[in-house]
Amino acid sequence: MPDQKGQPNLISRLAESPWVEPLLGTLIVAYGLLAAWSSYTGSIYGGNSAENYFVGLSELTNANDEFSVADQKFNSDTNLNLQFNIQVELGAPESVLDAIEEFYSEEGTLSIARSNTLDDEYVDTLYSSANARRDNANAAFTAGKAWDDLGDSYELLVLYLATGLGFSAWAALIDKEKLTRYMFALLGIAL
Repeated sequence: MPDQKGQPNLISRLAESPWVEPLLGTLIVAYGLLAAWSSYTGSIYGGNSAENYFVGLSELTNANDEFSVADQKFNSDTNLNLQFNIQVELGAPESVLDAIEEFYSEEGTLSIARSNTLDDEYVDTLYSSANARRDNANAAFTAGKAWDDLGDSYELLVLYLATGLGFSAWAALIDKEKLTRYMFALLGIAL
């Protein structure tokens, strides 16, 4: 289609250009390969995220179990300590006091021997494993979130690449003399 001066217009010149077809083909191949790679990478990151969430849930479950065991020991030792003190006040014989002391947990026995009461070190020791598991769970959840965010970024990249692939493919299919072809090609290049 010539312009008003008889010169071929831009669309006609582009239709005759030998580089348009190879450019569109290159865009299609590049977008296709990059979209596949991005999708694969995003999938791996999603798997890493799920694995970390699973580890976090497992550690949190174990921490809750250990908190429950520690709570039971704490309640038992506290009750025993109260009974022991009551028996001391009532003037109970040593055999009764010894019998009560036999039922303390290992941590309780060490605390009584150390400070004659259930001290802060006792509480720290009793809950240390549960606290460590809870910290591991939090670290796993944090790592899972980081992997998930990275995977989301790749999913967004796949969206852009697939859109670019679509525009480039449509441009390759449209008649060489149509303006729409070159608009789609430019959109594909821009993406």
